Amino acid sequence: MKIKFLNPVSAYGAEILNALCEAGFDADKVSTYSTQIEKTRTVSFGDTPLPLRDVADLKLEEGDLLLSDCGGTRGQKIIAEAVTVKAFALDIYGILRTDPDAPVFTTNFSKEAEALFGKSYKARLPNVFAMHLDRLISPLIKKGGEDVRAVVTGLLPASHFGRAAMDELFSQTRMMYMNEKARPQEYQKQIAFNLLPTSGDIMKNGEDEEEWATSVDCKQIFGRKFKTLMQCVSAPVYSTQSLQVNLSFAKDFSAEDARACWSSDGRMQLVESTGQLEYMTPAEASGDETLFISRLRDDSTTENGISFWSVADNLRLKASEAVRFCQMCDGRALSA
Repeated sequence: MKIKFLNPVSAYGAEILNALCEAGFDADKVSTYSTQIEKTRTVSFGDTPLPLRDVADLKLEEGDLLLSDCGGTRGQKIIAEAVTVKAFALDIYGILRTDPDAPVFTTNFSKEAEALFGKSYKARLPNVFAMHLDRLISPLIKKGGEDVRAVVTGLLPASHFGRAAMDELFSQTRMMYMNEKARPQEYQKQIAFNLLPTSGDIMKNGEDEEEWATSVDCKQIFGRKFKTLMQCVSAPVYSTQSLQVNLSFAKDFSAEDARACWSSDGRMQLVESTGQLEYMTPAEASGDETLFISRLRDDSTTENGISFWSVADNLRLKASEAVRFCQMCDGRALSA
C-alpha cells in the first residue's frame, strides 16, 4: 500500500509523518504533495527527507491511501477522485463532516461504520476535542448508557492553529518582557499571558467552528441522545490540549464507576488527587501518547454526575488515530 499525503506541512501533518515512521511504515511507500507554494520543498519522515511535490503530480491508484489535510472544493474533489479509483481516503481537515457516506473513524470503529467505509472508501477523523472525548467517554457509555449530557470547556494550544500561531505566541511573550505592545496576527487578540474565550470567528448561533464541530462529531460518535455544550478557549500553551468535563447520566453512575471503566485501558492514566500536586498539566503531558485524567470526583449539582480534568497532546492524539487508520487500510490491502 502506498500512502499519499496531501498538505502535510501543518504541525499535525509533521506529527503524523513522524508517527508513521515510528510505526514502521517505509519511507519509499510514502509521498507528499502540496496545494500551495511552500517555503520548504521537503518534509521529514524520521531521518529521511521526503520531496514535497506539487498537487498536479498526485496520481491515485486502486489500493493507495490518501491522507488529505486539504479544505474547500479542491479537497472534496481530490477525495472524490480517490474514491473513484478505489483508493482509501481519510479526511483530516474536516470537509466530509456533513457527508453521510463518510463514517467517523474513532477508537471504537463500529461494524456498521466499517461496512460503510468498505463501500464508500472514505472516512474522516473527528476534530481533536471530539477525538479526546471519544476515548474518555466511550468506556463510560457502556455502563452509564447513551443518554448523557456533557458540559465541556476545552483549552486549545497554539499548535492546533499551526506554526504561525506558535511563532506568534513566542514573539508576543518576548515583546511583553521587552515592554512592547503585542501585535495580533494569527489570533484575534493578544494571546501571550492571556486567554481568549473562542477558537476563532463566532457563527450566527453563538458557537465558534470548533464548538460546532465538536457537538456534531460527538453526536455522530455517541448517538442522538448525547448532548454537548462546548466552550472553546485559546490558551497561551504551545502544545497539548486540556478539557474540563462535567457529565451527567440518566442511569446510576459515579466517579468510582468511571474509575473502574478507565482502569483497563492502557492508553489512559488516572492521576489521583492524593496530594496538592497530584494532577497533570499540559507541560507534563506534551509528547506523550497517554491520555491523562485528574481531579475526578462526583458532581454534587446533579444526579449521576461526575467531573474531571483531562490533558492530552493534541498532535500525538491525532497522529495516533491517523496511524491506526493506515494500519487498518494496510491490512485490507494485504488481504485483498
